[in-house]
Amino acid sequence: MSKYVGRSMPRVEDARFLQGLGRYTDDIVLPGQIYAAFVRSPHAHAAILALDTAPAVHAPGVVAVLTGADYVADGLEGVRHMPNPADPVDVSQRAFVAPQGESIVDLAYWPLATHRVRHVGEPVALVAATSAAAARDAAELVEIRYEELPAVVSPVEAMAEGAPQLWDEVPRNLCFSLACGDAHGTERALASAAHVIRHEFIHNRVASCHLEPRAALGSYDEERGLYTLITGNQGVFPQKLALAAALKLPAERVRVVCPDVGGAFGTRSNLYPEQVAVVWAAKRLGRPVKWTADRSEAFQSDYQGRDAVVRAALALDRKGVIQAYRLEWFGNIGSRTVAYVALANGRRIPASVYHVPVACVRSHAVLTNTLPTAPYRGSGRPEAIHMLERLLDMAARELGIERTAIRRRNMVTKDMMPYRSVMDIVYDSGDFHAYMEQVLAASEWNGFAARKAEARARGRLAGIGVANHISGPVGAPFERTGVRVLGTGTVEVTLGTQSSGQGHETSFAQIMADALGVPFGSVKIRYGDTDFVTLGGGTHSERSLRICGTLILRAAEQIVERGRAAAALILEAAAQDVVYEAPVFRIQGTDRTVGLFEVAAAIESPTGAGKYADPLQALQASIDFQGRIPAYPAGAAVCELEVDPATGAVEITRYTTVDDAGQPINPMLITGQTHGGIAQGVGQALYEGIVYDGESGQVLTGSFADYCLCRADSLPAFSVGQAEHPTEGNPLRIKGGAEAGIMPATAAVINALCDALAEAGVDDVPMPATPALIRKTLSAG
Repeated sequence: MSKYVGRSMPRVEDARFLQGLGRYTDDIVLPGQIYAAFVRSPHAHAAILALDTAPAVHAPGVVAVLTGADYVADGLEGVRHMPNPADPVDVSQRAFVAPQGESIVDLAYWPLATHRVRHVGEPVALVAATSAAAARDAAELVEIRYEELPAVVSPVEAMAEGAPQLWDEVPRNLCFSLACGDAHGTERALASAAHVIRHEFIHNRVASCHLEPRAALGSYDEERGLYTLITGNQGVFPQKLALAAALKLPAERVRVVCPDVGGAFGTRSNLYPEQVAVVWAAKRLGRPVKWTADRSEAFQSDYQGRDAVVRAALALDRKGVIQAYRLEWFGNIGSRTVAYVALANGRRIPASVYHVPVACVRSHAVLTNTLPTAPYRGSGRPEAIHMLERLLDMAARELGIERTAIRRRNMVTKDMMPYRSVMDIVYDSGDFHAYMEQVLAASEWNGFAARKAEARARGRLAGIGVANHISGPVGAPFERTGVRVLGTGTVEVTLGTQSSGQGHETSFAQIMADALGVPFGSVKIRYGDTDFVTLGGGTHSERSLRICGTLILRAAEQIVERGRAAAALILEAAAQDVVYEAPVFRIQGTDRTVGLFEVAAAIESPTGAGKYADPLQALQASIDFQGRIPAYPAGAAVCELEVDPATGAVEITRYTTVDDAGQPINPMLITGQTHGGIAQGVGQALYEGIVYDGESGQVLTGSFADYCLCRADSLPAFSVGQAEHPTEGNPLRIKGGAEAGIMPATAAVINALCDALAEAGVDDVPMPATPALIRKTLSAG
């Protein structure tokens, strides 16, 4: 019986955070440290005709001004992000495979632009000075002469003939255009269907807005020839490899350290140009170089999320049963090929929890004069869920079918498990009907008519919406977990993942404590430094707990077996007669025992290595993994809201979820993750949206004065329920809970909003559905 797994234990990390003892990148000061500021492009697209650094070089406090030409002269490379992720099933393949004779575009991302800039805010020069203020002041003195070029910010427009071209080697700005599924079968089904619901969805671009602004601190140890980057990220090992490649160094000469991280959400997985630049500058200048962004800079330099135009067609018979589904997905990649993850994820689960006989998804990856997009919480999956759930509501309305009824008649049932989806993904478990019925009951769906009437009496328009969801988390297909038992009474666990607020120091310790039967407080979790993290895929796509939790159990088994052999020698018994009764080894049928930590201390002793046959003089195990541990977390959400028709303001009055994250290691942490995901989904649905001017490419939402975030008073108290239809895919039955909140959120909110506005003839409202937009929509109706 588990002592710790399944308990809602407070996060051990919170003690230091609440006392102000968190240590973030900007808190770290190295001896001799200087500060960097970046000169950024004011244009979305322009040729650099001349660059004069002299006025800045002579400014007070300036140490140096470095340009892209300097970086190139040092013989270095741009960052290769490897944007095409591993296939979700066969990790030896890439998600997107080009036809013979063609290739998937992978552009190098240079830390400082040389001949041309391709988005507003692109770094052009680095100014290093003795203070951050001096560096910023001097950056304004760098004189750059540009020739402005036409810009394009829409992925659909960027593909058109005659559109501005970002890169000569990428005709029509098209990185690839590939279809997945049965195109001919889908077209035949659409042509013969009794009903076809067509709609063009615009998935608004969003900013990550993590609480801690990005920062990077580079240093160079001349004696050791070691380059060090200290920076908040989502995995030190992948960033080490990318940084070493850009600097053309062996990996062993690069160290990446990640202190505490104040939020990430996917956009801190990939390396940034500023991170490369400060490390290079530190080597060139012989002093540590630090850079910290401000919020305005973040809106021009942080990778952004979402941004796609999708043309959808859903075919149904006269009874509302789905016959076919077609998507044409225009993904806005931005100015550089950082990630194709959203396109890869979105085409995996277009059918969600429903039985779709035939489908086709055509994916276009398109370059534009905007910031690069990167994975953002769910990355492609919330978009896929949004579209099918919206189309089902539209279909229900057109066919005169109740909204939950059309879902019931199309849903994959429990007795169909394992179920192979239309996109050849096998769901091993899930009781989708039960999740929806549970959330409908918890939300008091059947009592909504009375609440709607009461709202009408107050002059409000009330609406309710439901959305079902499933996810298929994947991520980096490699990992390493090390466990070492110390004679001092500590179990040290080394992970290749990275916490940015998820509670790794708590949840992983719960698993480890149960696996070895040791006190929770004896477990120490280590991550975030490539000095000891020698392999690891980082944290994203709900992979950490499922993969590393499994590896912890495997490592614990090895620890017990190695400990048993040593305990047998200590107890002078045959190994087969020794059993582990946590936390001691016992000779069966006797009271003779030796504790786990005593065994570790004996191995660590000066004579222990030879005596106990462990050359490392440690009771330890290291487990490597390559491949996939599939899991399909799923659930349902109901949103209830009211609209003030006079102002267009929306108030969410109730929000209810039921999610199957598998066995909850720490239910409280899952609930917290769900809360955050809901807030981000509601934000995208009603408030958030990065807007670029269609002609100039200028960022029109460059601060929190224009980019609206969800606030605490924008949300009700959530009703969060948990369910489990067990998976046999991993021994801890973990599916994943980090993205459950956001998966159905935009669909549930917009479904509820359209329900509220239905009497005005409103079929859909684009996101973000701001009060001004709602008021305009009502006026037009």
